[in-house]
Amino acid sequence: MSDIKVSIVIPTMTLQLVKKCIQSLITYTDLNENNVEIIIIANGADIALKDCINEFKSQNVPIRLVWFDKPLGAVVALNEGIKESKGEFVLLFNDDCEILWSEKNYWLNTLLKPFENNDKMACTGPFRMI
Repeated sequence: MSDIKVSIVIPTMTLQLVKKCIQSLITYTDLNENNVEIIIIANGADIALKDCINEFKSQNVPIRLVWFDKPLGAVVALNEGIKESKGEFVLLFNDDCEILWSEKNYWLNTLLKPFENNDKMACTGPFRMI
């Protein structure tokens, strides 16, 4: 069994969006404590995305890049990310999403909580904190 608990799959074509998205994940998630991996599916993205991901890697962010030269479309890109995932749970994330201010791990623990002691739970969804 994998040591990865959560795989966060993010398809993208836009460096600026995904960079802010990743930064919010880093800020509001203890990536090591939760055994989280971030999988970026670049589908038709600018080559500069590779440098951005390498920069995050150099900061010990558990991030991987899966590269496609041409746009796949969101659904195909998500499916490619799911294939690459190693986590017990797979979290599908849009590149234009950002975690809002909260205590570290609050957002992730809230999404995982319904799975505790409930073997019939199949999925949970997002919420908005104000």
